[in-house]
Amino acid sequence: MRQFAALTGLVRPLHFFIESYKAKHYRYDLNISGLLLLNLNIGSLLIVAMFIFLSLVGRKYLNHIDSALLCMIQ
Repeated sequence: MRQFAALTGLVRPLHFFIESYKAKHYRYDLNISGLLLLNLNIGSLLIVAMFIFLSLVGRKYLNHIDSALLCMIQ
């Protein structure tokens, strides 16, 4: 989880730098890079929120899952 969050934290500034470089040197539209960055931010936030939600739900029901698995094994 921490590694994934760190990875998305590294990707966002790198993506912004590449898009701004392309906008300066190749005359791309800055609005396109802004929209791409916004989409990337929203997508990474949704993925991180999904991981947090799954970890909280998994922590809550971990004992029930563990006892069910023990019942199946025995």
